[in-house]
Amino acid sequence: MGSNLGDRLYALDQALERMRERLGEIAEVSSLYETPPWGFESNHSFYNLGVLLETVLSADVLVAEIWAIESSLGRVRSEAAGYGDRVIDIDIIYFEDWRLRTGSLQIPHPKRAARRFVLTPLVEIAPDFVDPEWGVDIQQLLRKTPDLTRIEKIGDFSL
Repeated sequence: MGSNLGDRLYALDQALERMRERLGEIAEVSSLYETPPWGFESNHSFYNLGVLLETVLSADVLVAEIWAIESSLGRVRSEAAGYGDRVIDIDIIYFEDWRLRTGSLQIPHPKRAARRFVLTPLVEIAPDFVDPEWGVDIQQLLRKTPDLTRIEKIGDFSL
């Protein structure tokens, strides 16, 4: 998940708290990273981190709950094409080894291997997880990513 508007640490902290309340147990949280925007121009850098969530919710219920959490924190989803600044963004990268495509959800996340800001925190919390589509672990995906974006580790994220 990430945030690049307002009090980024507060947004991430509140998102984690609401995830605990509504989604399940947070098994692990990666370090906090600062990254430039990906896919759009902005003067606001992101704080990003990865979360390993244990849940009993189905994928479609999970995504609905995530959108509700984002909305409660001030995220406004736009119908406009492309990316933009946001208070909070929570993506499902993997859901166990599922492969799923619906109108609002694609698992694994279709752009995961092209985003260093996704793979770097993921290596911390699930380095040996094997991508169900490509059959390689997260460490290999990170080594092979074409994304050369600078990622700065800020430190541990306190829960």
